Amino acid sequence: MIGILLLLTALQYWTARAESPLLMAANAMLYLLAAASFVACSYALAEQGQFVLTARPSNWAEDINSIVVIAGLTGIGTLSLTLNQARIANRHKSEAMTDALTGLLNRRALFDGPPGHVPVGTAVVAMDLDHFKTINDRFGHDSGDRTLKAFAEIITANIRSNDLAARIGGEEFCIVLPNSSPRASAAVAERIRAQIEAMSVPTPLGPIRTTVSGGIAYAARSETIQSLLIRADEALYEAKTSGRNRVKLSDFGLAA
Repeated sequence: MIGILLLLTALQYWTARAESPLLMAANAMLYLLAAASFVACSYALAEQGQFVLTARPSNWAEDINSIVVIAGLTGIGTLSLTLNQARIANRHKSEAMTDALTGLLNRRALFDGPPGHVPVGTAVVAMDLDHFKTINDRFGHDSGDRTLKAFAEIITANIRSNDLAARIGGEEFCIVLPNSSPRASAAVAERIRAQIEAMSVPTPLGPIRTTVSGGIAYAARSETIQSLLIRADEALYEAKTSGRNRVKLSDFGLAA
């Protein structure tokens, strides 16, 4: 029974090895060796007909089992501690890169890395809720937070698994669309805009109805994500000044 339990534990570590291939595989091997040593003990007892034990058994399998268990427990303990520390570090890193309210990436996640150039064909969409301060003033900050969460959910539902979505400040969000085009990115932004316009967020003071404006910048040549966002913000400002509840494409993107 001990051998079976250790074997099942080894299987769990092996199937979850994607988390940390080297550490998980090493732990699985140690559990497998320990399981084999206990199975060997049961085989030796059965072979010698020792089905009732009145004293500590003494055979070749017990000697091997003693060595394997001592070495295995030491190795398993060390590896498990290392795995636990790695998980804590990864959790802290994830929390530092995640917006606590919406669960999307935060500004640090987008811009703290080296300012490298994004591939040609990358689009950046900047979106901002219209008159959000009025929502907070009229319905309260808790209702404003609900609206932001609903906005984030709509964004997540309308992007691909390899796209990035981040809350970069207040009510402003950013979407990075690799391998896109001006038409495809505009379609995504327009779909989100339409769904926000149709959205109703229930609150104790009544439903919240709001709209969103968007600006799009498209990388037709080598460009940094910072410069793309600057151009997307300029297009967003144009959408705001021309009446809100609309999506504008950066002039540079149109020319390209």
